Amino acid sequence: MPQAKNDDLLIKKHQWESLIRQTNSVLKDLHDLRLQIREELNSLTELKKKYPESERIPERVHQNNQSLERIAVMIQETQEQLKSYHQQQDAIDAALDSSRKPQSGRHSF
Repeated sequence: MPQAKNDDLLIKKHQWESLIRQTNSVLKDLHDLRLQIREELNSLTELKKKYPESERIPERVHQNNQSLERIAVMIQETQEQLKSYHQQQDAIDAALDSSRKPQSGRHSF
């Protein structure tokens, strides 16, 4: 029976590891997207200097600023989720470690 429990814990451990990898990938993509939007904002700032009468440039700047705010929230939420995932993985690791240690009072003959 303990072996079945260990097998279940190992399966859960691998599932959490997979989820952590996927979440890290999403986090990287969000950071990349934030960088792209900042680069676009820099380009728009330069365009605004060349075409101060343009009405579309300020609209686009506003949209990008809103996108940056949303991405910042998404990054923060994703980092909090990732922290929770690591805590779950640590709990599983602790359970695996304790199940591998010999139980006190038990003797094998």
